[in-house]
Amino acid sequence: MMKNRNIKSKILTVYIYTMLLSFGTWLLGGVVYNFCYREEINENLITLQLELKYIANLQNHKLQNIGLTNSKALIAKSIVGEFTDQHNTPQVIRNFYYEYFNTHGWVIKESRNYPKIYIKAQNTNYIITVEQITEGENKWRIIIGNNTFFERHKL
Repeated sequence: MMKNRNIKSKILTVYIYTMLLSFGTWLLGGVVYNFCYREEINENLITLQLELKYIANLQNHKLQNIGLTNSKALIAKSIVGEFTDQHNTPQVIRNFYYEYFNTHGWVIKESRNYPKIYIKAQNTNYIITVEQITEGENKWRIIIGNNTFFERHKL
């Protein structure tokens, strides 16, 4: 009986150390990445911003509050922008973006109409989310990020 407890204790200790080592490696890697590749990260953010503006301009939406998403991700970076549409109903906006993604090589990963409209699509380069923020003002948010392991898992 004593041998089983000792073995379980050692397995648990190895597991805890492995988790701590994995977390430390991820944390250190993220800090080094953000420090050493600052220029590349900024260029990538500019590219994401241009793509975000392009998609919003397809429907003549003027983006406001464009910036980095408020995320705790260490490596993944994404851009967010908001717009208000007083001319179209939420369903028209949803149908436009849904059709655009479907006909331009994007794969719709998630689409729902309740409680608010939400579409998540991805292609080989980007992951994009179009979501309704408020119903009364018909306010929307578009988030775009690179289609990478880190972005998909918000790391």
